[in-house]
Order: sequence, then structure tokens, then C-alpha cells
Amino acid sequence: GGRLSDYIKSKRVDFREALHISRQLLSLIKEIHRLKIIHRDIQPKNILIWPRPIPGEFDFMLINFSSSCIIDHKKHLSIQDIDEPLGNSFYLMPQFEKPQNDSDQRVKQFQINPTIDVTGICAILFWLITGREPKECKNIWGQPPHQCHQNLKIIEKKIAEVTAFRMEMKINEHLKNHLLLTFDHCFADPNQQWTLEKVEYELDFMISLLTIDQKQSNYFPNIDYVNNEISSIFITLEDPFVYVISLIHHLKKEFENRYSKLIRWLNIGKGNWRYQDKQIENQDTLDFIYQGKPISIDLIWNVKFSEEQQFLMNLIAKLPKNIDFELPLGTWGRNQQTSGFEVILRFFEIEMKILINILFQSIKT
Repeated sequence: GGRLSDYIKSKRVDFREALHISRQLLSLIKEIHRLKIIHRDIQPKNILIWPRPIPGEFDFMLINFSSSCIIDHKKHLSIQDIDEPLGNSFYLMPQFEKPQNDSDQRVKQFQINPTIDVTGICAILFWLITGREPKECKNIWGQPPHQCHQNLKIIEKKIAEVTAFRMEMKINEHLKNHLLLTFDHCFADPNQQWTLEKVEYELDFMISLLTIDQKQSNYFPNIDYVNNEISSIFITLEDPFVYVISLIHHLKKEFENRYSKLIRWLNIGKGNWRYQDKQIENQDTLDFIYQGKPISIDLIWNVKFSEEQQFLMNLIAKLPKNIDFELPLGTWGRNQQTSGFEVILRFFEIEMKILINILFQSIKT
């Protein structure tokens, strides 16, 4: 064992291992937060790692609590003066850069927020994948680390290495969408950074994408439940609003037809649609059955149109603990009929099945 910074120098970490290490580190952070402590200096040299006898499993320990504080906001172990530099050279978070238009008190609240440690884990995930320290949330051109061209190419390559066996399912696109969404918030302003629970869901989702074929822990285990026939569809291409409503209606209908014994939409064919500024929203509810009882998931469809006859589709799931979990369904062209619909349906189906699987497992445990 030794420091994580030294351990990684001698070992090549693939994308799958990077996710698992980050997920284990997040559990460690959860434990210290349960003790009302925020570390505030999460970086590889402050993490000790010991490989377990089982390949791919590790034990971790956090060290160097010199910058830590207590979460109750009343007693701080070593809360430093607002003007004294905090942070490290591995990743200088925006919490530790005093903005010109924020009061000292507001900045101090950001500096003792638990999301600091969570963002530190996300920065380590970036480092594990790319081999590069994120350094700062934006470079001189205003780009966060994951949007820099060279880093993005490394991310795509690392994802491709672990998804080459399932290219027909576009697992690489699912992973890229979720990872970049995570980094969008990791390297964002303090008020946009994600909570520990939200990052937990995101890492679990990405790990599930890599184990999608495993039958254990699967809410959709029996092929006999599946109807693989796609109904004859017609989606008008003339009006963008009508197009999206029709598309979403068919996605819901086909998903329910395939798994009619397992899930159901509560308001298929209904809904409160809103269309404003080239953006469409609609609320929905999906039920899945556990031990004979329906478990409801409230969902919000969000579709944004671009100038190039394309639309960006997202689905937001309302999860326990007031978590809004975003399913990035990708960018699609508004010039496709049945063949394009089948691709979108497959993409939508994978996202929904993994979301339900994760909720299913959380209920079981």
C-alpha cells in the first residue's frame, strides 16, 4: 500500500477501475461526514490505499485533517481566515477563490459545505481517467478540465476501451453523457455542485452501464417478459412541438409494451405540456412493481431545440432525499422516422432500465 498518488504511478487504471475506486472513496467520505467532519483537502496524496486479496478491491484511509472542519457550523477544527489561501495544487476549487461579488459570509458558507469533499472525489475521478490533475475549474479560455480537447479525447478513448464489446448498445455514449454531466457539476460554481447522494447515484449508474448484461441484481431478468416487436409508428416532422409530443408518446408506449408485466405509465396519452423559448417540458409518472406493490417514479421530460433541426432530450427523475437525477438522452435529429426511432427507443430503454434497477436494489437493501 501507500499514498494513492504513488500507487497510481506504478499502475495503469482503466475506466472501470476509476469508477470503482471513486465509488469506494465516496463511501469513505460518507463515513467522515456521518461523524460531522469535512476534510476539505481531498487529493491523491492525502489518501492511503491497500489492495485487498480480491482483485479490484481496496481499503482506503484519509490522512491530513489539518484543513478540516466540523459540520455544525459552530465549532471548527481549523477553519482558516477567509483571506488565507485554502485548497491545493491538485485542484483549486472555486470555493477557495474569493469572488468579487460575494460577501465574506457567503464565501465562508461555501468553504464549510460538505460538497467540497464530494467535488474533491470527482476531481480524483477525472485524474484517474485522464492521468492529469484538474488544477482549476476553468482555464484562461474559460474551459473546465473535461472540455479541453486533449482531455476529452482521453476520456473518449478510455471509455471506448471498456465498451468495445457492446458498441451496438451505444454504452460508450451513455457513459460519456453521464460522465460529462458529472464533471459539468464537479467543476461548476459552488452553488451548482452536486451533493454526495447525487454523485452516488451517478457513479452507481455508470458502473451499472458496464455490467448491464449481468443477470443478478436485475429487475428485468426474464426474457419471457419482453415483447420485442415495435408497433407501426408515424411521427409528423412538420411542427417541432407536435413532433416531440408524438415521439415521447411512442417511446413510452413501446417501453410499456415491451415490459407490460413489470412497468406501467400512469398518465400515458395525458400530461401537462409546456412549450416556450424552443423548450418543451412535461411531467410523468412511471410505476414498477416490487413484491406486488407499485413503486412510483415522478419524471420530467425536458427537450431543447437547436437551430440545426436537432433537439437535446433529458429526463429528470425525482428520487428519494429530494434528488433530481438527470438522464441525458442525447442529441437527435428531427428528420428521422422508424429507423431513427428504434435507435432513440434503445437509448431510452437502457437509461430507464438501469434507473429502475438501481432503485430496485436500494429498496431491496
